[in-house]
Amino acid sequence: MEDNRESSKRSPIESAETVNRARTARQLAYHFLRTRILQRQFDAGVRLRPEQIASDIGVSRMPVREALRLLEAEGLVTTLPNRGVVVSTLTADEVVELIEIRASLEGLAARLGTAHADEDALSDIEHLVGRMRRSEDDPLLWIERHDAVHARLNDLCRRQHLCRLAAQVRSQVQPYLLLYTASTPAAAREGHRHDVILEAMRAGDAAAADQAMREHILANAVHIARHVRPR
Repeated sequence: MEDNRESSKRSPIESAETVNRARTARQLAYHFLRTRILQRQFDAGVRLRPEQIASDIGVSRMPVREALRLLEAEGLVTTLPNRGVVVSTLTADEVVELIEIRASLEGLAARLGTAHADEDALSDIEHLVGRMRRSEDDPLLWIERHDAVHARLNDLCRRQHLCRLAAQVRSQVQPYLLLYTASTPAAAREGHRHDVILEAMRAGDAAAADQAMREHILANAVHIARHVRPR
């Protein structure tokens, strides 16, 4: 009886440890794959082999497969018949469509967020914008800091699902934005900077903030789409 009691006492702990190890391995695989896809280290259309990835990062194949399912839900990978999982490939029209969707989502977030844009929040965003501008010669770092600016702007709307959808669409377009950013000097990129959005929010003009955000995101849509390789 004592052995059984001891076993029952240990098993919940052992079970939790097993779950945590599995979760950690899945997170490791997820971040490894997601980072390399977004940074174009895995190009569009490349087949992702779970066994090779598992070997590269030192985990079993199961957490890699789980990570791939998460990435498929985000639209970053696609499962194809007879080919397995590949990095998603978008057409130029699909990139423009996603940018249009992102503009609508983040425009709505800016409209809703204006009511919560106090001076502390706006100063925080201005600080993030300053950090982003100082990294314009480093495309990877600029992309990371640009995403942080938009994530913070979106957070002001206090709509969890809206923020998650906007972040997902940003991720799908990010590999193409990186190509555009790497090949286009900052001074040549079209569209106003984030100052116009912040000015509208500071003035409490929700409609102007919405419009400014949409124009900001749409400004380079066609130029970004030109970096899409034909299928």
